[in-house]
Amino acid sequence: MKSLSLIGMSKNSGKTTVLNALLEFYSKRGIKLALSSVGRDGEDEDILTSTGKPKIFVDEGTLFATVSSLLPLCDITKEILSVPGINTPLGEVIIMRARSGGYIQLAGPSVNSQTSNVCSILESFGADIILVDGAISRKTFSSPSITDATILCTGAALSANMNRVIDDTVHVHDLLKSPKIDSELRQKSEGSSLALIRDDGSCEGFEQAALTDSLAEDIIKRGVQNSIIIADDASKFLIRRDTVNKLKFRNNSLMVRNSIKLLAVTINPVSGSSYEFDSKLFKKALKQYIDTPVINVMERREELYDLLG
Repeated sequence: MKSLSLIGMSKNSGKTTVLNALLEFYSKRGIKLALSSVGRDGEDEDILTSTGKPKIFVDEGTLFATVSSLLPLCDITKEILSVPGINTPLGEVIIMRARSGGYIQLAGPSVNSQTSNVCSILESFGADIILVDGAISRKTFSSPSITDATILCTGAALSANMNRVIDDTVHVHDLLKSPKIDSELRQKSEGSSLALIRDDGSCEGFEQAALTDSLAEDIIKRGVQNSIIIADDASKFLIRRDTVNKLKFRNNSLMVRNSIKLLAVTINPVSGSSYEFDSKLFKKALKQYIDTPVINVMERREELYDLLG
């Protein structure tokens, strides 16, 4: 595994805590780390919710990508390695190496091709593994064309209703683990990033690469049944839970050409507001519906480390 992305179901889902656990794991083993982000991370306080956030501490030698406006907020000695000409609303992306240990803030591009470019540059400077900090609104960064594996982070901050959190998490989990097609279906669907294989074996290709709710609703309205919708990978399924249920009611299924390796689902039972879930109950309830390891990193980070090897 050369790269790993983190997807947060919401703000305060525990994603930065998981990132710090990964930093600890790899640093202790002398593995050369690189970090990137599709949003902003590492700040003392969440800009939108005004709640406290964990800081990101890196050891000397860590590679990372951030933007020009955050350089003064990175409490390390910095070595600039590359300025690839990628601009973001927070400034230009800069690739650097930490020449001392300290706290950093991350921010990066929100375009897949640019993130892939940043990862390639980090790898060219000797990174053994690249950690990409993402978000559920940008789950395309879990695509196997960008990272080798992903971790889904969920928690009480998503909703005060634990059942809703479980339902929404299971929905995203199941999409990410959409089954892979066989060689026959691959051959039938060639030529279109998104394709529909009907029950009579005919194939319909679509111009767009992602399955959205509007496109799925159009397919449903046309009375399509007993068919397979194929995407390049599961990050291209951008549809709500009720839309999936409508497709399944008509015996339509979702499949992919390239599988996403979902390493774990991590949970944060604390909302950051005035409520929290019972951690054991939350974990037990979620494990009833998914076949991926469920881990509370604050309580049992060694469970995550066992998965990493």
